[in-house]
Amino acid sequence: MDNLILKISHITKSFVSVNRKPDNVISDVSFEVQKGEFVCILGPSGCGKSTLLRIIAGLIPADEGKIIKQPEQLEQAMVFQNAAIFPWLNTEENIAFGLKMQGASNDKIRDTIQREIKQMKLDDARSLHPRELSGGMKQRVGIARALALDPDLLLLDEPFSSLDAFTAEKLRNDVIKIWQIRKQSVVMITHIVEEAVQLADKIVVLTSHPGKVKEIITVDIKRHRNERSKEFYDIVDHIKSLIVVD
Repeated sequence: MDNLILKISHITKSFVSVNRKPDNVISDVSFEVQKGEFVCILGPSGCGKSTLLRIIAGLIPADEGKIIKQPEQLEQAMVFQNAAIFPWLNTEENIAFGLKMQGASNDKIRDTIQREIKQMKLDDARSLHPRELSGGMKQRVGIARALALDPDLLLLDEPFSSLDAFTAEKLRNDVIKIWQIRKQSVVMITHIVEEAVQLADKIVVLTSHPGKVKEIITVDIKRHRNERSKEFYDIVDHIKSLIVVD
């Protein structure tokens, strides 16, 4: 229990459908996240993955169940699928936004901007606004803004899904390198099996609508992971068999 940072306990969520009947999106979902652990939530479209992440973030309430965080007021940050950076701010200002809201000192803000610019390879984009950035660069800014808060828990909602394959691969590699240095706890939503196996220590596989926990898989492959290895594809094939069944 000493290493536990997040416990998702029997979470259930419904929305009202067009015919005014409850539509059960998530049903009795439970799992745990340890300090420094990279967890992926994986499942077919419509299984409630993003809804679950928003409940974890505290953006929407669950109907049943609890989200237990240790400590209760742990620092968390979230990166959305479309980056959601502010169009009227340049890269440095976007990165600094959360720190300014927290009342951080100018020295801390300056040093943090320097660190995140370097780690996310944004040096040439310091003074650029989102309209001047590619999709991949926008997502780098969004991740840098989240990391600037030095969160205990980083929540990622399909952060690579809107990018082309080459850009997504480069950004995935950079994110995993940063995670290996900082060892923050990460919960990431994805619908790509290979991406989950490449990144995660643990994969929570959800069933189709409504989302229930089908299986929790520990990925015991040393990093850097060879996507062409037999052990990699054994896990990929197993997960795909779980999803196909549903």
